[in-house]
Amino acid sequence: MKALGPVTQNLHSFLAEEEDMREPSSIGSKTIIKLQELRVNPPYQLANVLSATEMPVHDAIVQETKHVKANQNVLVPLMVDKISTVKRNSKSHDTGASPRDTSVRSEAPPISDYCNRDGILAASQEGIAPQGYDLASVHVITRHGDRSPMYTFNRHPNPRLTCQFDPQEVKKDAQLAAFVTTMRGWEGHQREDSGFMSWALYPGRKVCDTSQLSAVGAKQMLNLGYLMHERYVQNWRLFGHNFRAEQVLPRSTEYSRTYQSAIAFLYAFLPRFNLTDMHVKRVSNLFFCSEQTLSAPCTCPVLRSLKKQADAVASSAVKNSSGYDTLVSAVANMYDMPVSRLPRLWAMMDVFLSHTCNSLPLPCNKQGQCITPKMVSELWGHVTNYTKYLITDERYKKYASLALHPFLTEIVEQMKDAANGVTDTRFHLLSGHDATLVPLTVVFGAGGGTWPRYASRFVLELYSRKDISEHYIRVLHDGKDLTHEVSFCRGHIHDGMCPLKRFADFVLRDNLRHFDESDYINLCYSPS
Repeated sequence: MKALGPVTQNLHSFLAEEEDMREPSSIGSKTIIKLQELRVNPPYQLANVLSATEMPVHDAIVQETKHVKANQNVLVPLMVDKISTVKRNSKSHDTGASPRDTSVRSEAPPISDYCNRDGILAASQEGIAPQGYDLASVHVITRHGDRSPMYTFNRHPNPRLTCQFDPQEVKKDAQLAAFVTTMRGWEGHQREDSGFMSWALYPGRKVCDTSQLSAVGAKQMLNLGYLMHERYVQNWRLFGHNFRAEQVLPRSTEYSRTYQSAIAFLYAFLPRFNLTDMHVKRVSNLFFCSEQTLSAPCTCPVLRSLKKQADAVASSAVKNSSGYDTLVSAVANMYDMPVSRLPRLWAMMDVFLSHTCNSLPLPCNKQGQCITPKMVSELWGHVTNYTKYLITDERYKKYASLALHPFLTEIVEQMKDAANGVTDTRFHLLSGHDATLVPLTVVFGAGGGTWPRYASRFVLELYSRKDISEHYIRVLHDGKDLTHEVSFCRGHIHDGMCPLKRFADFVLRDNLRHFDESDYINLCYSPS
């Protein structure tokens, strides 16, 4: 049977990153981005990055950096600004309209949660376990940090956002200066066998192109890395006393925003950052399917059909909900185009979030008519409802189970290897997208229902009990322990943990229960 090309990157969905995910072709070959930034001359770096004979080292910066790395639990400020409300001359879009059903807005989480600018991480529950347990391994699956918008309205350009650190902020922030200095030192020194050779390591463009990681996004991932460093490296000594590169397995999808997010995270998380030793593996699909583990191509044509059917149901439910027609008519009127030519729901939201998350005035036309905060709030409510409709649809549950089956199978095997002491790998980083995390929450039956925020994370911790040869897992989403909510753990919780055997049995026997058979390859090429 002839292998078909990957289908998982062009799936019809309102989730913002399930199609058109690549940076524009004007960037150059594929997603490679050349750094365009004000450089330090000479390009200083940390003393332990490369030998002193290869590049000069600035002693003051090195000492400052060593001090910063010794205090990694200090978070990088995200420069939080309240979303500004700009006075408009135009009237509200629902003037004279019938009263709206406000239940959608009241159920939706605040947009600020999605923007994730406050960087609230202190309440996280990662690495918390009762006495008598040892941490064996950790899997962290992330969505990248804040990015520039992926979509635009026809003939209405998006605001010019910067994908470069503010030089004044870097001057004042020793921790951030250490990161930027290290990245400049490592530029072009990735491993030769890396799929990311010559890719930019951090946001360095004065003006963002489409869907690129912003400086705020990099800082979000730095803060997450610092937190994980405290919980796993400092508190648990996950890597022992002598860290080795083979103890970490980082992987990223093939987009600059996920790669740079992974680099920022790893810089803050690792005891020692060395790109020559560490291999960040490039993955060509959203679900981290490994053809080596699967022993077959990672293509699964039936996913497109399942996702399209589920999307049609959720989209129809949203379009038939109270206030939707009035809202989209008002948006179309502001942009002077027919409703039929408007971008899809989440694409419009993606554009408006680039304004609200960056405290920028919302779009206006030449007549002074503007998108209002109320319109954005209502649109956000519809996006939230769409996600809830989607994840409860049986076809989407099939889609999620099938799409993630190879990945979950690999995680189980990796956990078993860690439990049996036959692997050096203790930490797995998977740098992905919102379209990676939503199916995970569906399969695990915990933590879903909202559009994953920037720098969101899904964490699987593996523990061993000291008194008996048993292993347990904890499941966390954005720092909240959801182990007790996980479908296959209910009724089997011990000391707040779920037996590894329950997870393994679920993946190997029950994950594909929505289908009439359990053979993954056959299901992928069967009519949905």
